[in-house]
Amino acid sequence: MRKKCITGLLLISLCTGLVIPAHGNAAQKKWKLNVTKKTLTVKKSTTLKVKGFKKTAKSKIRWKSTKPKIASVNQKGVVKAKAKGKAKIRATILIKGKKKATLTCNIKVKKAAKTSVAKTSTPKSSTNPVVSALPSVAPTTVTPTTAPTASSIPTPTKIPAPTRTPRPTDFLSNSQLPNLQPDTYETYAQTIKADGENNPITTNGYVADPTAISYNGRMYVYLTNDQQNYELGLRKGNNDYKNIMSIRVISTADMVNWQDHGVINLTGKDGICNKYAGDGSHSWAPSVVWRNENGKDRFYLYYTNNGANINVVVADSPTGPFRDEIGKPLIEGWNTKNNKKEALDPGVFIDDDGTGYLAYGYTNRGAGIIQLGDDLMSTVGSTIDLNAPAFFEDGELNKIGDTYYYSYCTDWNSDNRTGDYATMGQCHIAYMTSKSPMGPYTYAGDIFDNAGEAFGTTANNHHRMIEFKGQWYMLYHTLEASNRNGNFDRDGNNAGHRCLQVNSFSINEDGSIGKINQDMKGVSQIQSFDPYELTEGTVYSDCAGAITSHMRENKTYVEDSYFEPVTDVSYQYSWSKISAADFGDGSDQMTLEANFECDTTETKEVTFKVLLDTRDGQTVLSTKLTPDATGNVSLKLPVDKITGVHDIYFAFDGHVKKFANWKFTK
Repeated sequence: MRKKCITGLLLISLCTGLVIPAHGNAAQKKWKLNVTKKTLTVKKSTTLKVKGFKKTAKSKIRWKSTKPKIASVNQKGVVKAKAKGKAKIRATILIKGKKKATLTCNIKVKKAAKTSVAKTSTPKSSTNPVVSALPSVAPTTVTPTTAPTASSIPTPTKIPAPTRTPRPTDFLSNSQLPNLQPDTYETYAQTIKADGENNPITTNGYVADPTAISYNGRMYVYLTNDQQNYELGLRKGNNDYKNIMSIRVISTADMVNWQDHGVINLTGKDGICNKYAGDGSHSWAPSVVWRNENGKDRFYLYYTNNGANINVVVADSPTGPFRDEIGKPLIEGWNTKNNKKEALDPGVFIDDDGTGYLAYGYTNRGAGIIQLGDDLMSTVGSTIDLNAPAFFEDGELNKIGDTYYYSYCTDWNSDNRTGDYATMGQCHIAYMTSKSPMGPYTYAGDIFDNAGEAFGTTANNHHRMIEFKGQWYMLYHTLEASNRNGNFDRDGNNAGHRCLQVNSFSINEDGSIGKINQDMKGVSQIQSFDPYELTEGTVYSDCAGAITSHMRENKTYVEDSYFEPVTDVSYQYSWSKISAADFGDGSDQMTLEANFECDTTETKEVTFKVLLDTRDGQTVLSTKLTPDATGNVSLKLPVDKITGVHDIYFAFDGHVKKFANWKFTK
């Protein structure tokens, strides 16, 4: 992962031949608001439009009010008058994530006549009926279904698409949430996923540079923790990666419900590895492998420290704790003669005979490979140049049959490509093949576009191709979470904090790989979820209004993840979702067991609800969480009979320190 400013990447992409559709300089002069000043009375609304603008996949308008307490605006340009005063509504036109123009409408809001306005009040959680016991609801039985197969899971009723764009604070921890007046008050915190979308995977934190392993029926994904830079940078500018000193870990058995395992603090003064040689102390672009050694599984995590060296840590579990067993970098990549970083983005592979290989970026933006020692923490021989055309970063190895595949991210200089490489894109994923892990390799094609071509906002590219339960998957990152959260810098550009996405693909019969799709739909759930197994609160397919990674005062993270619903002025309920849980035939004696930790200093009791299929669906449980003297709450309560396959929603009306675990019994 190169330390690049996203703004710089966008500028490079514009200067090297990427075509921006629909709007040139001539078009910019024709962009005008249908109204440049407007007087409204309180509670009235008007719709602003930009004349001459044509919305495409790569161009959009971002609406913003300078004083939302006086006049708010949604992302469709609908302005609502709220209180007497003056406000400016600004329409920022973005092309490929780059600000091209800002248009302004001056809004004046007058008080409405008292006789014409009925008194209303903003919904508050305290106006909800107090539930002192389980509601008296006639048991509802859903027609039983047979258990779904991995390839065919009944689709539950879907949640409607979000009605507003989440605010920039949605990914901040509770202590950082400012007391902002929201544009609208929602019953449920709003997700960044729309109806039918399984991307992005991570909806409550920014992550990037995925790598993955398959272990004991689960896929474990390890990620650069962009959220650390987002929180420490406090959105003062673009993501420069300088504060990232940890790796985040998540896992799944079904590709839709994911467990957040927390973070691994690697660098910095409190990290596993003390500061090694180089110009910083960072942890980016991990690569993980595992093997059984004398009857014991061992996991090796490699990462680049600012591109200056490559380090390795070891654990006896895929989630750690990890330890530094060699006390020095595996690859000393800092070249003091020319002051260049020459060790970045490790891609580690263990062959069938147990031999390990490390591919990485080295001298002068070259792609190299070196054999690892038997301990996987030393090297054998010298680095061999892979001669990867237009290599930039992000190299990894796979073996399919008897063929080795080396895939990597190309550079930004597509204007200089000729011959076999003339169609190779900017910052795309390309691959080469060989019959030997050390090469020579032959260029085979460009297989994965830059996210900017799929979603409209250009970013760097980083990938992992992995086979899991008989299907190949492409893990990658985009800037779509930042776009949907309104995470922009002061100049109106995407701030560059990334999110994880996944799509599936196939290997052709001849071993070649075609173009791999990327979209927000993502992948389908490959097996149903068992609601009768004890499940931690950090497992979900989607969530909103909650955090799972917790930063200490010393700027490091609490290693273990836990699910913490938080409060905000814009919604009543925070929530999490489990997709496609199979209750089978259910039982007339069903119960839900759940454990929580609450803050005993808070006087307000928290309402906890369990719903089926949508956030406004059938309520099978509603109760108050009343903590004991230590703050703990343990529930074991009867629920209505549930049969068949359903999405499950856990909703919280208030702050809960920890949603520990849950399971249904029958």
